[in-house]
Amino acid sequence: MKKTIIIAFLAFVLGIGITTAYHYFKDNSGGQSAAGPTTEQKTLVEQYQPAEEIPEIADEYDVVVIGGEPEGVAAAVSAARNGSSVLLVEHRPGLGGLMTYGMLNFIDMVQGIGGESAVAGIFKEWHQLVGGGSSYDIELAKAAFLKLVEDEENITLALETDFTSAIVENGTVTGAELENKNGNFTVNGKRFIDATQDANFAADAGVPFNVGGEDINLKNRLMSVTPMIHLTGLDWDGVKKAADDEVFGYGEVTPIVAWGFGDLHTTYPAVEENTRLRGLNLVRVPGNEDQYYINALQVFGVDGLDEASKAEGLERGIRETEHIVKWLRENFPGFENAEIASFPDEMYIRETRHMKAEYILQMSDIWTNADH
Repeated sequence: MKKTIIIAFLAFVLGIGITTAYHYFKDNSGGQSAAGPTTEQKTLVEQYQPAEEIPEIADEYDVVVIGGEPEGVAAAVSAARNGSSVLLVEHRPGLGGLMTYGMLNFIDMVQGIGGESAVAGIFKEWHQLVGGGSSYDIELAKAAFLKLVEDEENITLALETDFTSAIVENGTVTGAELENKNGNFTVNGKRFIDATQDANFAADAGVPFNVGGEDINLKNRLMSVTPMIHLTGLDWDGVKKAADDEVFGYGEVTPIVAWGFGDLHTTYPAVEENTRLRGLNLVRVPGNEDQYYINALQVFGVDGLDEASKAEGLERGIRETEHIVKWLRENFPGFENAEIASFPDEMYIRETRHMKAEYILQMSDIWTNADH
């Protein structure tokens, strides 16, 4: 196979981590409380809404970024600030990907020596816009991502635009075929950055990959996926009392975040096949006192590269969410009046392709705490 030249930008600049397990921090609230949104935040949401019309796409750009995930936003903004003409392509009607459309609005903040925040770069700019804490309002987050992009005159943003294929010439990616309501387009570029959730562009360009646990001889092993649970009507004092009383094991509650309750892993009786509730990661949205999100429902047997499998998994997760909320109302202090506020459009899919890039993280790196 010819070598394909492509850049995969896989971090939102200096270490944002979205929680997948329990928190092990004294206080992850970032000093937040449930106070209302500031005037500046309200103005931001009003001012930065996606345009109804898709802008005209030129024939060529210095940098083409495929994917409006947080890392795609960071890559596009960074390239623009360094003088490049940039096209940012996103199939959704807005930016933020998993962190907005997947409702995964719960961040494990990275701390350095002395507990000081270790985040910086473009993520820090976005983080300050959404309040600087461990959770955020989703509509505010969408507006903040859009602000970062629209404030850069070198960026052309094409929302609701799909890439249909990568163009590879003599082993080098030279272009992409795009499609939106205005028609089909061919765009050329000097550099292409894949910021899709599943490395779709890189795979189409011929970059080799493994799926799931294939590289450790577990070809059919895929991590669970999670539909976020969005609730209203919780009694936060009741949740705190449940933690203090260790109703479901150890739990920790701050003004914004609650985590732990690991006994739920074995106590909750799942109804839908191949689902499980683990200990809660529960977040309260600053600025909206009656909006709560839970990252705890695990749905197994979902292929994140198969649209039908994802649709089935989401439907199964929605049905299980209804069982979970009914059970929590009956058994978990603070949830007596909980109601489902909405269901997510997408699930948190933890694992699909593992690209065979210039460097692949080895288990020995983990064992030896290797620092590159």
